[in-house]
Amino acid sequence: MNTTGVRARPSDRVDTHQSIARTISLGAGIVLAVDGMMMAGLAAVTPVGLERHLLELLLSTGILVPGVLLARAGAVRHRGLSVRVLLGEIVLAAALLSLGVAMPAVHAGGVTYAAGVTQFLGVLVALFLGATALALSAATRPTPPRFGRISPPAALRDGVILITGTILLAIALTQVALPALRPPRWNWVSFLGITVPGMLLLIAREAVRQVIRGTATGPRRTACRVASELLLVCGLTVMLYGSGANLILGRNGYSTGIRGNAAGLVVWGLAAAFLTLGRRVLTATTVAALRPGVRILLDRLMFVVAAAALILGERSMMMGRDPVVVFGGALPAASPILLGAALVLVAGRTGALTSPGS
Repeated sequence: MNTTGVRARPSDRVDTHQSIARTISLGAGIVLAVDGMMMAGLAAVTPVGLERHLLELLLSTGILVPGVLLARAGAVRHRGLSVRVLLGEIVLAAALLSLGVAMPAVHAGGVTYAAGVTQFLGVLVALFLGATALALSAATRPTPPRFGRISPPAALRDGVILITGTILLAIALTQVALPALRPPRWNWVSFLGITVPGMLLLIAREAVRQVIRGTATGPRRTACRVASELLLVCGLTVMLYGSGANLILGRNGYSTGIRGNAAGLVVWGLAAAFLTLGRRVLTATTVAALRPGVRILLDRLMFVVAAAALILGERSMMMGRDPVVVFGGALPAASPILLGAALVLVAGRTGALTSPGS
């Protein structure tokens, strides 16, 4: 509390924000570098063959080197912090590809359970901190809005933050029901043919949102708004359908199709309706009198709840089971994953904080 009666100068607020960003950058970079070294060490000692050794070491470098650069950026005090989008993108790509390379060896029996779980946790840490790096890039290298124009780097950044947070949320909701953490399986056809197209739809959705922000009221804005909501639900649904076995341990949509569950369909439909219409109505009416920052925070929290319901409903239809949350022995270990997902989807979506309903 300011007891002197003197208002804080804008430069003071900028210095405070820079100090916080530097601390986050330094801490995230150090943890990423350690995580990359740990994954490289596991790759070196696990008996998976020379080619896979080299590939895992290369992917570990894709986590370690950006971590060193991120830590260095936070440690340099004599100039303003500037985190590039590419750092976070490299970390996230290397982390996801590491799952595809390492997890098949785990389930084939070539790697011990302890080593497999450690690699899995290393990937989760990289996913969370890669999204953190993207949020830092939005805060330290903001993309100035241009009327009716699309910024591909900003669309990629915001879309990938949304994708990463949703993937972490799906993993957490699945892992909490297990007796212990379990490394996921992997299917390259499903990932490349279904999951990745779903991701691209979500990135395209962020580009459409940029057009909405730069378009005055009229038919074009209405059409873009409808397209944005459709891309959100379709992108999430397709991405999760292709990732049933890859990331959330359910039935793989590529190999088994939809088993069907009426309750799951209802939950999915209600979640989709709330994501597209319910949040917007509540934001515009019930919480309209609140300050913009509070409205945006509540909107992000509503998004997390609706996304969780969408995940449970879709998993229910894929597996033919009721959409209920079951808590197993893995709950204590899975809770930090759930917290990380919430932080990414609520606090990490810095580039989307210009308006609610995003």
